Amino acid sequence: MFPIDFFWRAAERWPDRIAIDAPEGTTRYDALAAQVAALASALRALDPEPQSRVGICASNSAGHIVALLAALACGKVWVPLNPKSTRPEIRRIVDATEPSILVVDPACAGLLEGAPGARIYSGTTGESGDSKPTIATLIARHSGAARPTFALPPEAAQAIKFTGGTTGAPKGVIQPYRAWMATIVNQIHAWGFEPRDRYIMAAPITHGTSTYLLPILAQGGCHVVLAESGAEAVRTAFRERGGTVCFMPPTLVYMLMALPGASRADFPQLRRLIYGGAPMPPEKIRQVRDFFGPVLGTTYGQTEAPQILTVMRPEDFEEERNWAAVGRTTWFSDVAIMAPNGRLLPAGEVGEVVARGDLVMSGYWRLPDKTAETLVGDWLHTGDRGLIDERGYLYLKDRLKDLVITGGFNVYPVDVENALGQHPAVHECAVFGIPDDKWGEAVQAAVQLRPGARASEAELIAFVRERLGPVQTPKHIHFYESLPRSPVGKVLKATVRERAMVSAIAPRHRHSPMKDHTMPNSPATPVTGLCTHTLTSLHYRDEDLVEDLLGKKTFTEAMLKQILNRTPRGVDLRITDAVLIVLMEHGLTPSAIATRLVYMSAPENLQGAVSAGLLAVGSSFVGTMENCSGLLDRIGAAADPDAEALEIARHHKALKTPVPGFGHHLHKPVDPRAYKLLDIARAEPELPGDKVRALERLSAAVDAVAQRPITINATGAVAALLGEIGVPTAVMRGFAVISRAAGLVAHIVEEQQSPSGRFIWDTVEQAIPFVDGLGKSR
Repeated sequence: MFPIDFFWRAAERWPDRIAIDAPEGTTRYDALAAQVAALASALRALDPEPQSRVGICASNSAGHIVALLAALACGKVWVPLNPKSTRPEIRRIVDATEPSILVVDPACAGLLEGAPGARIYSGTTGESGDSKPTIATLIARHSGAARPTFALPPEAAQAIKFTGGTTGAPKGVIQPYRAWMATIVNQIHAWGFEPRDRYIMAAPITHGTSTYLLPILAQGGCHVVLAESGAEAVRTAFRERGGTVCFMPPTLVYMLMALPGASRADFPQLRRLIYGGAPMPPEKIRQVRDFFGPVLGTTYGQTEAPQILTVMRPEDFEEERNWAAVGRTTWFSDVAIMAPNGRLLPAGEVGEVVARGDLVMSGYWRLPDKTAETLVGDWLHTGDRGLIDERGYLYLKDRLKDLVITGGFNVYPVDVENALGQHPAVHECAVFGIPDDKWGEAVQAAVQLRPGARASEAELIAFVRERLGPVQTPKHIHFYESLPRSPVGKVLKATVRERAMVSAIAPRHRHSPMKDHTMPNSPATPVTGLCTHTLTSLHYRDEDLVEDLLGKKTFTEAMLKQILNRTPRGVDLRITDAVLIVLMEHGLTPSAIATRLVYMSAPENLQGAVSAGLLAVGSSFVGTMENCSGLLDRIGAAADPDAEALEIARHHKALKTPVPGFGHHLHKPVDPRAYKLLDIARAEPELPGDKVRALERLSAAVDAVAQRPITINATGAVAALLGEIGVPTAVMRGFAVISRAAGLVAHIVEEQQSPSGRFIWDTVEQAIPFVDGLGKSR
């Protein structure tokens, strides 16, 4: 028996029941079975090879469900492609898994531009209204096809799902048939799905919802597809479309409760509200149960062991002491706690959570070394730290890498998060550690307050201290209007930790909500405001007359149009302004010293003094952005970008030379300029993100090879940002020339007001002894 057989049997038992309720209409089980069989026949005709991959990049829809079921029905391997991911992320997965067929929403076609593989479009037409094959046309062409059959072992792959990448580079997890079979049976047993159930698809099929697709259908239930996402759409579906069951991240649960006028009456038939993807603090559990009633449930798992290694049913939540747990072990698996030496620990002792059994993956796609690290003997090493009590309940402490060791004491972030979550003003929080000279690591927290709520840093620190004592109390609180999240809603702890490290170097006002460092959408942002004059003797690409430019174009707009050969967007101007500001002034650098000394010698030759400073913008300093950009291009073009980044880092270590764009003799341990620039890029949805991602990969490789963190420096970040807007590597140093020229003029102004050239000369002469021709110093 295969996972798809649960659906075939349900279609035979309940042919007249509604299987899908979508905005475009409803589909009965018998009709859905016919559509799946027809499309499966079409997929097999396109590629008869069993176990070939089918990538699906689409938002939730009836067509998406049909395509997924059809792939399963003909022995293909499903590769989910999140349409909210960036084009480089999508392309990396496609290049790694090599799907022979791609099912694509027309709106997502751009994400797969240039990728190999036959296209099937999930809408009624393909790109630009042409006649490319669609799900509907293929179903019509293969109408009446028999259900396909195939014979594969239980260990054969059913899906390759990529990890979220919040703890490292995403990896392709091979989920075998046996894991899907175990998941289906456990979901049905855990939640008691029935024919009357109507599952609200609040989460993407590419992620959590996929594990509920077949369990609901196996029991004759109905999947309710939403026309749009968001809390209001989910509430409407429960209120008007009879929703009984739903899986969603905790963030969406909180958003539903915060909707204007929200009450339990909005969810009249709700009987199972299952959350996952992130923990829910006990105080939040209390609030959710008070709001929705005794319907809450959760599971524990990961992509490597799909979702349901343990389960907490609504009845488990009746005892408050269970609220910090994630449930007890489900069927077909064992869950245990292991010490670093491989010894299994008794009840109550903290160690790494390990699992074995049918739910566990086969391995990572084409990553044998990573597979060997994670699957040791019979056990999957989850990377999570926790304990199991004497009743068999699993309590998670944190990811192993998130443990904070401060002053020799272990602090588990989840304990601190649970304490902070009890404060009435706290909506959500993330606790982490940053390097600290005194304590080794200092506990810090990022907090998002409830709308309209107020709380000071001192108040929250005192609140935690009263409950946990001084060791576990955060040294600082960073307030956010909205915590940064991954595409699937997980809080990005690495991002908030990174920003906190920058704050430690360049303190900011801690009581104000932290916002993304986007530049204003003004035609005169900091640098352009200084340079609103326009070119006076240059043939311009579109306007031949100087008068056409005056008052209409800023210097930056004109410059970018010349360099990029296109009209710059707002994002191009914001990125360029940020880069120019960073490159304009670097203190008493070699270029500034050269300018000051030349000006001291020849004050009548201002342009010569500036030129001398510009000659010092060489490959050892600012010019390293070109070298770094070349490395980012290499990583982006590589078949295995992570391996390429590692090779680059190892090569430079062997040569005993720094990797361009990394390290700084003054800015230690973090170059705040670099991370502010990267924050700006991450906040711009129009940017492709491939250069920033390549830089992040290179940063991880540099740290791994050095076995210590080495900061990205300003030139590395500049290389990534200029690459994001399409600036060619060969001209990147020109931006340093443009910006530094303005900075060097400012140095000359300072030199006029407070001369330093003579002091620099005298200092050097005294510091370096003069040696005469006989080798004697004097």
